[in-house]
Formats: sequence, structure tokens, C-alpha cells
Amino acid sequence: MKCAIRKGNVDAQIVEARLDGEVYQPGDTVKGYALIEPFREDRRKVPFTLKVPGDLPDGEYPLTVGDAMVGLHLQQQAQPQRFEPRTPRQLLRAVQRVVQPKRDRLHLHLEIPDGSGLAIGKTELPDLPASKADLLRGLDVPDTFATQGAITKTVESDYVLQGRKELTVTVKKHPNETPVRR
Repeated sequence: MKCAIRKGNVDAQIVEARLDGEVYQPGDTVKGYALIEPFREDRRKVPFTLKVPGDLPDGEYPLTVGDAMVGLHLQQQAQPQRFEPRTPRQLLRAVQRVVQPKRDRLHLHLEIPDGSGLAIGKTELPDLPASKADLLRGLDVPDTFATQGAITKTVESDYVLQGRKELTVTVKKHPNETPVRR
């Protein structure tokens, strides 16, 4: 494990986040930045990019830009079965997930619909047909977890980050079409 000690305060607050556009097509790369405010220093931009899946349907999708704890919390919400250990090995993995996030990273979390994600115990069933997922949920099988799809990414920074900002990524396959009112 590599460790470096630097003189001075390296904390920075995430004060704003912006995207470079308003509407994206499936397969586009979203570009934006987080504006951070280091302690007793001028504000700085931390640029980021995130690829939108090519098969993403039209809609509005929440994008969270945050610190390591925000990233961990969102991962726990999206994949709860990974944080419910039943064996010593699973406990070790869960602890590693909790201590693993680096605090000098900007965490991006784009929530996407992935159909009917489900996990039974530690077995993830992301491509389960909706009818089968509904059946399993209705049976009240122990250790059954609903999962949420997400695109995640981390971006390195020179500061230990704190904070969270919410954005919306609007996806339209044909962004220039004007809806016809009837």
C-alpha cells in the first residue's frame, strides 16, 4: 500500500456540478465538471466523462456526483446483497468494499433501468425476465434483493472530496424531433 504525506490541508467541498449539454443520444459521452472549493484556495474544476449505454431508452436519468461515502452508499442501495455477509469470506469482502473507496476520487453514479434485477443470496440474476422476477418476489424467498442498474465511474482529484450534487441526464434517440400535439 502506497501512502504519501503532504503539507497543508487537502480537503475540498463539491460546490457545483454541470453538464456540457442538455440532451444526449444513446451511445453519447456525457461531459461535465464538478466545481470544488479547496480549503483557503480558489475553486477548481474536476472534469469528467461518462458513456451513455447505446441501448438506453429515451428518458431522464439521475446522475449523482459525489464523494467516496456517497459512492459507497449508492452502491449499497443498488447492490444490497453485496453488503449482507453470511460467511466469514463474504464478511471480509463486505468490509473490503466499505474501506476500499479512495476519498480523493469523484464518484459518478448514473442510475439506469436494467429491467428486473434480482439477487437471491449472493447470486445476481440481472437478466431475469420480468414475469420470473415478479414470481420470485411474490414467493417471499429469504435473502431476495431487488437490484438497480447503474453506470459508475471514479475520477481522480488532488483533494479529499466532500459533498454531493444531483444532475439529470436526458436521453433522446432523436433529439431534434418536435412532438406533435393532437
